[in-house]
Amino acid sequence: MSTPLKRPYRRRNVAKLLARLHPKGITEPFAGGRSTAPERETALDIAGALGAAGQAGPAQRLAIHVLCLRWWPGLFEGPSRVVGYRSVAPTAPPPSMSRSMRCVAPCTPKPALARVPVERPAETAAFRALADLIGSRLAIRIERDRAAQDADLIRHLAAWVHGDARPNTSAAKGVADECLHDDLAARVLAPTFLASWARAVIAEYRNPNHCPSCHGYGERLQLTAVAGSRARVDVASCDHCIGQGVMPWSKKRRAQQLVIGEHPFRQYLNAYHEGALALLRELEHRGAILLLRHLGSDLAMDTE
Repeated sequence: MSTPLKRPYRRRNVAKLLARLHPKGITEPFAGGRSTAPERETALDIAGALGAAGQAGPAQRLAIHVLCLRWWPGLFEGPSRVVGYRSVAPTAPPPSMSRSMRCVAPCTPKPALARVPVERPAETAAFRALADLIGSRLAIRIERDRAAQDADLIRHLAAWVHGDARPNTSAAKGVADECLHDDLAARVLAPTFLASWARAVIAEYRNPNHCPSCHGYGERLQLTAVAGSRARVDVASCDHCIGQGVMPWSKKRRAQQLVIGEHPFRQYLNAYHEGALALLRELEHRGAILLLRHLGSDLAMDTE
């Protein structure tokens, strides 16, 4: 008789485990449904497992921080501060006017708009360290690719000038098109732009578009036909999101976050953006494995 999937699948949901540390900070579909059964791991056990996993080394600590960056955002939020104001119409409707008054004043004056402060949590030192790390990785990849593309372009032109080979103008033109021109490179490699870019990557990582097919779980129930008229229910990876549970933002939305044109972002910067997101999700996966391992879950070995 096979082992039922209900308990392993419930314990495998790392989001539900970390939701016990801040029960009001996560939506119910990703924290798991409420149950009256007693939980095996308490909030103290989960916090202790996070601390023990982070003390194993710098790489493990980084993976745990990235995992908490998404599923325990309160760990990276400081005191709230006012970042702006927004205009809000008053909720109370204006007093009704009699029919005689409507004849005298047919136009009712518009109610005054109230200015409401907009508060946002301040960035902690740990959040700034992660943002600086992402920005430095983006800058290193861009500079490395620019150096390699410049070397390829020089090699094509040198072969053309010296007559060692036939001029491959199409290859040289393709290398030149892939290179960031100097003005765009100077803007992208600026510290302020890299800081904004790193925070845009973190914003997409923390608030992704969830897959409409599996609703963010990355897995779906699949009916498998067997001999006779019976069917078996299996848990299979979602084909729509390739088991990730999330869908990427549109390139237009990413460009709007960086205040840059959609065409240069699509042509030059989107690949680096995707690489930074893939790095964060890989670190999140490693952090989840470390957490399950320190909690004594057998699923940590199965997910490696």
